[in-house]
Amino acid sequence: MNSLQIGSIVVTPDDTLLYGIIYMTNVSPKRYELVRFDIAQHKLTATYDFGAQVPGSLAIAPDGTIYTSILYANQGSKSSTQSQNQPETQVEMFTPDLMPSGHFDVGQYPLFLAISPANNGTIALTYAPQGPHRIDTFQVKTGASIKQYMISTRSGNTAISISTLTNGHFAAIVTSPTSLSISDFTATNSAIQWHNYNGNAVGAVAG
Repeated sequence: MNSLQIGSIVVTPDDTLLYGIIYMTNVSPKRYELVRFDIAQHKLTATYDFGAQVPGSLAIAPDGTIYTSILYANQGSKSSTQSQNQPETQVEMFTPDLMPSGHFDVGQYPLFLAISPANNGTIALTYAPQGPHRIDTFQVKTGASIKQYMISTRSGNTAISISTLTNGHFAAIVTSPTSLSISDFTATNSAIQWHNYNGNAVGAVAG
């Protein structure tokens, strides 16, 4: 494992399969892969090579579809002075055996995503700190936009984490060097209500 860096990981509800993003550092050019790991057999059973793309995070829909956000369309743009113009930023979909099954376009620097079974399946997506300070919601499968929630921040360097609660709602936490805000909402809320606190926190949410 010395040549691998491990990113986002998700496990199927029946605890039989683990999906993860790994960064291959022992090849040139370095690349990211999506892998499927059989927990009982302790072995990889499928892989997908992202090529030059840089994935953000993973989520599993109720029907088993795997969703991943593409943070950068090309690895070279991570250090580019033109990085504010990010073409082809999107969310990609895969079948359980990691065959591509479609994608939909999203805003710049998509990072964390979560999926709820409510309303026939909805997605909540946050963005990396260099992107828009907002949370977007979408319909699964079609990627149709539902809502955009702008995040009013007390400080410039803001991180937004998100997860799905057992009641089908989303939980979000917005952190900055001086404050944190927590919310419980659905994909169709007209607005997100935040509970604000002073302090320095590492972002995390629970399912």
